[in-house]
Amino acid sequence: MEKPPLSAPPEKKESRGLKKKVVQKKNDEMKDYMERVVSLIQRYVPPQPELIKADVASGNDSFSPQPGGVQLRF
Repeated sequence: MEKPPLSAPPEKKESRGLKKKVVQKKNDEMKDYMERVVSLIQRYVPPQPELIKADVASGNDSFSPQPGGVQLRF
């Protein structure tokens, strides 16, 4: 199935001057933030079995029943 566009897409206006700098700075900040988020997530997912075993052995774990499952804390 093909869907032809009913009208031409709107033209993108090029930002200029101060607005362009602000947009670029916000884009750079968001890119840096997302890179840090990805790095942090990669530290925890998937969990490393040796770190879980060390945590359980040191007594820093807890298990508590929750509606629909169990909550694990390490």
